[in-house]
Amino acid sequence: MTGYIGCFGLVGIAVFIALLFLRRKKIEGEMSEFYKENSLYTTENAPPNVRESLGASDNLYCCRANLTLATGANIEFCWWEWYIKSTTVVNNAPTTSFDYRLAVSFAPGTVGDEFIQKAIRWADKSGREASQKVKDFFVLNTETPYRAEKLADGSLLICWQILKRRDVYDAKINWLRQNVAIKITPEIALLEEIHALLPVAPKTVEPKIIETTPVEPQIAGTVFYKHDNYAAIRVTFNSRWPNLQLELHYNSGKFDKEGYDELESDASFADPGTPNAAVLTLTDETWAGEAEKLFEQSFGGRARILRDGVSVERHESLAYCNNPFR
Repeated sequence: MTGYIGCFGLVGIAVFIALLFLRRKKIEGEMSEFYKENSLYTTENAPPNVRESLGASDNLYCCRANLTLATGANIEFCWWEWYIKSTTVVNNAPTTSFDYRLAVSFAPGTVGDEFIQKAIRWADKSGREASQKVKDFFVLNTETPYRAEKLADGSLLICWQILKRRDVYDAKINWLRQNVAIKITPEIALLEEIHALLPVAPKTVEPKIIETTPVEPQIAGTVFYKHDNYAAIRVTFNSRWPNLQLELHYNSGKFDKEGYDELESDASFADPGTPNAAVLTLTDETWAGEAEKLFEQSFGGRARILRDGVSVERHESLAYCNNPFR
């Protein structure tokens, strides 16, 4: 009887682990779709004053984005992401944790003063009830920003602690869409008056839709570009495989001797005057050793793919190495 109970227990644990793995894959797929649907792609022309205000971090990256407001207007803003890595040791066993952060910034003069004050009041913790403060101490608050301020140049910056989940990210986009209001200048006011006087365009006949055979979807890969700097490359890699870390090192005597001579976070690999282009694509099925070789061929130096600070098996796929339960 005891043997049967032990077998059932092992089966239950195996099923539980499999379900957790499937849930993780589902979350990763949803996050990838979020970035595509909202056209979030990294940019090298991030506002330097906002970057400085957020702090110099190797993991900080910026995307240019366009937001369609509830009124139908479009406004450009910057979408920032980074994480803070920490390691704790319990019983001589190190445990690594990641604290994910998200920020949005709006250039001076693009949003109204009413929205700026609303965001600042929202992040103000002084008026919160004691029960909410206790709850925030034990449960991560992804809804309320921990920082919102108008910078010296007039830019608006709002920051949250987040979880890497589609519903958390969708909530941020939806809140911005419903609450952001553009700053009404005399020129915009005049355009709105002109549009109100224009006659409504007649309805057009919808073109006939020709049915075609659907194209089978192809497995999407993670693309790295010629003009990506080191920080952007690492963030792109970590967004697809969050349990792995990519390091690029100088091909130097120091690396041969110590195994470490990492590039600076802002290191670039191509003349900005040359056309940008994709240089390599990785998928879940790419072997870790093959991925390291491709990085070395595309960006030079020596590449290492690690998990919790230890090099992964070169003859295993990136998906297998990233599996949180392996």
